[in-house]
Amino acid sequence: ELGYHLYELDIAAAAAAPIDPGFGPRNFNISPDDRTLFLRQDDWTICIFSLDTRSCDRSFAVGSI
Repeated sequence: ELGYHLYELDIAAAAAAPIDPGFGPRNFNISPDDRTLFLRQDDWTICIFSLDTRSCDRSFAVGSI
């Protein structure tokens, strides 16, 4: 569990800044280019979160299994 908080880490500057997607993500994945996060909002919905715009530019929902 993430504790429902996201942070952007800058290792070189030894700094951390909060990222607020507007909800508490249950888990996440990072795109290979490090510019997009895939944030699970609930059991069915994934937010496609742009680190450039700091928003969920898109989302998709999956059906029940």
